[in-house]
Amino acid sequence: MNWFNNLRTRTKLFFGFGLVIVFLGIVITVAYLGITGINDSEQKLFQRDFAVITNLLELRADPNRQRADIEQMMFW
Repeated sequence: MNWFNNLRTRTKLFFGFGLVIVFLGIVITVAYLGITGINDSEQKLFQRDFAVITNLLELRADPNRQRADIEQMMFW
């Protein structure tokens, strides 16, 4: 560790700020990968759940459509 004490202050500052920038880059990369993973998961869940809800709405609308068709047939 004596080699570090023998460095000039300017070199120590460059080393310190460089290390901070490297860690900042690592944090940004990890955060970006986490956010994109969450976004992909959310898209998959939305597509799956939206398909289920759409099917349920069609099932709810089907008896109403059948009743309307029967009433129209009776009318004609």
